[in-house]
Amino acid sequence: MPKSSKKKKSVPNWTWYGYEIHGNHQIDTKTILRNLPKRRFGRRIDSTMKSVVEEAGNKLQEKYTLPFSGGVLFRFIGQDNKFTAIGVIDVVEKGDEHRCTYRAINDREITLANEEILELQQQLYTRIFNLFEEGVAVRENYDQNFLDIPDDPECHKLCVQLAELVPSFKQNILEVIEFHPDEDMRSTAANLLCWTKSDLEGTIAQVHHLLDDPSSSVRNNISRFMLPYVARIYGAYIKHPLIKNLLKQLDRPSHYDRNKAIYCLLSIAKASAFLDRQYIKSHGEKLIRKIAETSLMPNVQEPAEQLLALFNANS
Repeated sequence: MPKSSKKKKSVPNWTWYGYEIHGNHQIDTKTILRNLPKRRFGRRIDSTMKSVVEEAGNKLQEKYTLPFSGGVLFRFIGQDNKFTAIGVIDVVEKGDEHRCTYRAINDREITLANEEILELQQQLYTRIFNLFEEGVAVRENYDQNFLDIPDDPECHKLCVQLAELVPSFKQNILEVIEFHPDEDMRSTAANLLCWTKSDLEGTIAQVHHLLDDPSSSVRNNISRFMLPYVARIYGAYIKHPLIKNLLKQLDRPSHYDRNKAIYCLLSIAKASAFLDRQYIKSHGEKLIRKIAETSLMPNVQEPAEQLLALFNANS
């Protein structure tokens, strides 16, 4: 048989940048680094590195009898199109157990949406994942009050279909997030909030207290939904409890939490009056400054630095 003339899509080479350590104040960072597997800066990594970082986090918990320790490998495409990998190690030390204490779930089995919606959602994220593996970072757009990916025709079509079907299930989605015993189902429901469209400020008011969910995926998806719209929240009776829940999320032992919470806080601060920015400062400056100083991940460090700069603005 003749060989196919179709070119194979190139797979990007991911290179090692280093470890990022969060949550330690009793154990020295250098001590933690000495207990982690060594990798040379700029070295190409393979698929085994994910499990190496995860195992390193687990071993720290055993070695120091910590309430929690975890390692996650993150890959991101930088502005210079470099394919970079960082091992993020989160620790919770004794006395800080509140950082990994979460709300109890009042179990109630609820069927989520319908099969058509769930299938469209699955197709969308399969497509997004495949694009990322090819080195393509999708651009999100919220101009029409729902998550759209306009630059990829396949993703765009799926987003529009979800925006047509999901709104009528909003109350069902909120109940699943709050009550369903299965964290994957709660996470799936939280992601569907991105296509509920109507009364977005009211939805944020209903859902932000659920940022205390025990699943980092649920928390991530709730704050991901909120991010494009939190700047619209004006009343202090909603905004201040929202800020407190976001600061609580920011302190969780998870990069996903830090990433979404810091961007939500920055969005609120940019749109707010001086007194509201000072409210964020008075409740969270110490934590935000530490994150700005220690994070290697640009999608956490840079917004933290921007937020600190806003604290010093005069208006």
